[in-house]
Amino acid sequence: MAGVEDVANNGDASLSVSGSAANLSVGHLLHGRFRFERLIDTNPMFGRPVFFPSPVGHAPGPWGHAPGPWGGAGLRSGASQSWSGAGRVPSEKPGEEFPQGSSFSDQSPHHLGAGQFGDVWEAKDTTTGETVAVKVFYTRTSPTSKVYLTWNTADQRLKEEMNKNIQECKLVQDIIWQGKERDPVGASRICECKEEGISQGKTNKDSVMYTVWDMCGQDLTKFRQDMAALPADKRLEVARTLTRQVLEGIRLLNVFEPALIHHDMKADNAVVLGDFDSGLSVKLIDFGCFVRASPDRKYSQTTGDPKYMPPEHSQFKAFEDPPSAFDIYGAGLIHMELLCPALEDKDWCPLMRPPQRNIFTGQFAPTPFSMDAVRSGIETRCPEMVNFISEDLHAIGMLTDRSPENRPLPADALALEAFAASSDEAAVEPVTDQPPPQIDENIRVQVVPMSFDVGDEVEYHSQTMDKWLKCKITAVNDGEDGLGSYDLSGAGHRFGAWVKSGVAPEQVRMRSFTQGALVLFADALAATVDEYDEETETYTLTLPGGQTIQSSREDVQPRLLRVEEGSAAMFADFSSFQFIPAEVQYYNAVRDTYELKFSDGLVMQDVSADLVAAAQ
Repeated sequence: MAGVEDVANNGDASLSVSGSAANLSVGHLLHGRFRFERLIDTNPMFGRPVFFPSPVGHAPGPWGHAPGPWGGAGLRSGASQSWSGAGRVPSEKPGEEFPQGSSFSDQSPHHLGAGQFGDVWEAKDTTTGETVAVKVFYTRTSPTSKVYLTWNTADQRLKEEMNKNIQECKLVQDIIWQGKERDPVGASRICECKEEGISQGKTNKDSVMYTVWDMCGQDLTKFRQDMAALPADKRLEVARTLTRQVLEGIRLLNVFEPALIHHDMKADNAVVLGDFDSGLSVKLIDFGCFVRASPDRKYSQTTGDPKYMPPEHSQFKAFEDPPSAFDIYGAGLIHMELLCPALEDKDWCPLMRPPQRNIFTGQFAPTPFSMDAVRSGIETRCPEMVNFISEDLHAIGMLTDRSPENRPLPADALALEAFAASSDEAAVEPVTDQPPPQIDENIRVQVVPMSFDVGDEVEYHSQTMDKWLKCKITAVNDGEDGLGSYDLSGAGHRFGAWVKSGVAPEQVRMRSFTQGALVLFADALAATVDEYDEETETYTLTLPGGQTIQSSREDVQPRLLRVEEGSAAMFADFSSFQFIPAEVQYYNAVRDTYELKFSDGLVMQDVSADLVAAAQ
């Protein structure tokens, strides 16, 4: 049969399929097998290594249904998750040839690099003559092959990604256009989207899809490596300048009403142009996780890099007041990394250290961010900086304070001694005698898939009652550019039955598990639900060995759908990197393991469910 492949071990090895099954749902077998830097803590009460996920970071799948067959966010029934292959495929090869079908095709664009979804090319804006970056989207047809993407060849997941890119371009344009009169300096700190060529691709469905951006430079993660060769005093000067410009961008986001939160503030998402001699200019990029900080959005599902999330963030809580505190926390970590390019995640990141166990509740919680760890890391990795950065360490401590209300507002952060403009730079303050600008309400970057169907029982967070209410989905609305929403109805409100229309998917979550439900704890252990406390959002679970433990809601996920006894299955043999056909003899619901019988008569017991998938 044709091989079904997936990449493992950071792309260095592939897992092939052997056997005669014609159609396999085996993608989830790789889920969790090759995680990057998973934190492992061996706890005596379990008697085996336990994987402790980040406080926000392990993906629960679709927040509504069981995870899809590829281990990621699920889609509603009928939605495809594989490359569709329908329609004409552009003949040009990504990374080698610029495709036909755009206003830049008659040029000879220079290839700059590739990202997760797109090829980036340097070209000329024919109207202004400016150099621009053209991101042309592609999709992978195998681990080693990719083709330029068209609307006809995009599956549901990729269409949702394209819709997000349309919204992100509109958002960035609106931020700059409306913000430049209030805060021109802050507006200059946003990398501008010049044009999106995705909408035309939705009309001309065999055309390539692309976006056009300012040439904004390289990200600070790469640039900080160039800073390593600088003398300590020069590096300090450059770090302060770059962080100050990041803070100016954050200041702009907070002149809006409601305030805007970038929500993924890290060195990867700030880029810099220029050089150490002629000057440097920072711009913020990647607004795909942005949050409009209105009160009704405080309790919504959001995304971002777990390493840079402030402690108040959780899976179902987007931010805490003041909204600027979220991005300010990330700016503090950026400054820390710029001061010491040799600093590694394990030197400071709480997720890289064993979690702490509450002696009263038995619950595990992430180790908090520690300035002592930061100081120790810098002393070890960058001892040449120690005598220069007392003010900077003070500033980092303020920007990363555990309590959001204690972190300085953007203007106050810019006034700190470490970031205040030097005497030869005139400070430009935002205009305050005008009404605050507002972002178009129709702009929304959807970060949660439309995974629920009509009739599904869910929960919705009521702003007025400040609690999650049980309700049902009464309608699924597929909006323009993929901006879907739900209509809800519920009972038990103090005013009786209630209805709510046009609710964003980020504001809806699956119901809590009922007593006796079979779940997965900490992305590693099968467990059974004993009870759920709605006030604290805490489960009491029974683990395979009979131990009882309390767990936050975030660390309890649905188990993958079991493979029925007597049915055909595929076993992932990671020693040979093959999928081997077998028959399910028995399923142990408590341990979440299978007994399998292979074609040669061999019987294997206690096979982890992670290694078994149905053969369809």
